Amino acid sequence: MATPFTTWADLYQALLDKYNDALLTGTFETVEASIDTGNSRRSVTYRTLEDLEAALDRIKQRADAESGSFCLRTFARNGGRG
Repeated sequence: MATPFTTWADLYQALLDKYNDALLTGTFETVEASIDTGNSRRSVTYRTLEDLEAALDRIKQRADAESGSFCLRTFARNGGRG
C-alpha cells in the first residue's frame, strides 16, 4: 500500500530519504507513495532508482511552489529597465 502524503514537501523528503538509503546501501526496494492535496489524489510506484531520481526534480519544484520559495522567472522584467 502506498504511503499517503498531504504536502509535496513531505513527499519530497520521504522520497529523498529512500533515494539516499538506496545509494548508501547499494540496494533499492520498490517505493509506493500517494499525494492527496485536497483537490486531487495521485499514486505512483517507483520500480527503479532511475525512476525515483527523475521524479525527485519534479516533486522538488512542486514542493518549492507549495512553500512559496519557487521563482519561475529567471530574467529581468522589461530588460532590467524598471
